[in-house]
Amino acid sequence: MSGLEDRIEGLLREVCEEEDVELPVALEREIVERVAEDEDLKEADEETLRRVLRALVRNYKVRMIEPGDAVGVLAAQSMCEPATQMTMRTFHLAGVAEIDVTTGIPALERVLSLPYQGPPTWVIYLRLKEPYNRDEEKAEAVARKIRETRFEDLVREIEVNPEERVIEATLDREEMERLGVDEDELTEFVREFTGGACQVEGDTLRVVLTDVESISELAELANELREAVVKGIEGVLHASVQYDEEEEEYYILVRGSPDGTSGRPPKWISRRARNSKVAKRAYLMLKLMQLDEVDATRVNTNDPKVIDVLLGIEAGRNAVIEQLEDVYESQGISVDRRHFMLISDMMAFWGELRSVRSMGGYSIMELKGSPLTKAAFEYVSRVLTETATSGDVEELRGILENIIVGRPVPVGTGTVEVTVDYSRFREAEEEEE
Repeated sequence: MSGLEDRIEGLLREVCEEEDVELPVALEREIVERVAEDEDLKEADEETLRRVLRALVRNYKVRMIEPGDAVGVLAAQSMCEPATQMTMRTFHLAGVAEIDVTTGIPALERVLSLPYQGPPTWVIYLRLKEPYNRDEEKAEAVARKIRETRFEDLVREIEVNPEERVIEATLDREEMERLGVDEDELTEFVREFTGGACQVEGDTLRVVLTDVESISELAELANELREAVVKGIEGVLHASVQYDEEEEEYYILVRGSPDGTSGRPPKWISRRARNSKVAKRAYLMLKLMQLDEVDATRVNTNDPKVIDVLLGIEAGRNAVIEQLEDVYESQGISVDRRHFMLISDMMAFWGELRSVRSMGGYSIMELKGSPLTKAAFEYVSRVLTETATSGDVEELRGILENIIVGRPVPVGTGTVEVTVDYSRFREAEEEEE
């Protein structure tokens, strides 16, 4: 910490004591850093710095929420009312016609519902280490290395000769050159994959399978060969190099498969994901993060659940906040960040991201303790039956359940209980007499 920052920190604590305010540690640190970085304040005297800090502290005070404020209703209103002005469309990412990203209402629904199948277009942003992020050609080489290349991408057609037990494929030399696959590499892969004798004559690749006993087995093997991944990481459907002008570096934009990658994910991923598709998407992203050329500390994705599984609940919560901000900002709508923070806190309350919507035992509403709240959404008969048979108790602590039974809701004046001792009134009256 510099001498100026030490000075500012000391003044800030004095001001907080004068104003009777206790700042969060993160906010205190942010104020110190930003004031110290302000060019207009570097030569300021103590009184000027004190006035600036007092204004910031008072600004924080007036934005503190009073006990009993209906923050949930305010957040819902503040987010949903401007959402009526959102559009329902997709747009191409700059320079990438193959990647469409949803915006507006569908994007908002995706972030809040955390669908098991993932975003309609699952995107991963791979930041690279030096020198790959400074050289476009080296970044392109990494993109070719990870891009999924299937056998069918390298051939024009595939034919099966059942009489001779032969599979013949016409090579597409131009695609092989573009995708960086040479003839020897391809024949070696086919030989290992099929277990047959493989040779190339002109543009024809012949695979002789003398051990195959039936025509159906031969046809099935030909279909498997068609879908086989010759090069790259299975699940990386598209990878393109982009340039970030702000950071002045190249990065790779990846479109991932909603089904993730092949293979069995590690147990810790499967346990935390609780769903095979989420686990396989997380496993694919883990494979990409483990590449030597990739800066794993800066990898990002538009699937908050995958971030939650790989990096933990705090990272998942931050991803929800950032993506909600992006959705509204892309539509030119300004919403206070604290509303997003409240929603994300609720989604992350149970130690893993949960959907806002009812998703069959996975939403925040269904995990609440109130039987009436759970019954107010879906599965009314089932919830009430299970509640009655198990002897659950409705404590009427939340807003929704109190509305259902017609009681004052526990917000605002409803948070205060006043007990009146009428005997004291009588005593006072007798003394006056």
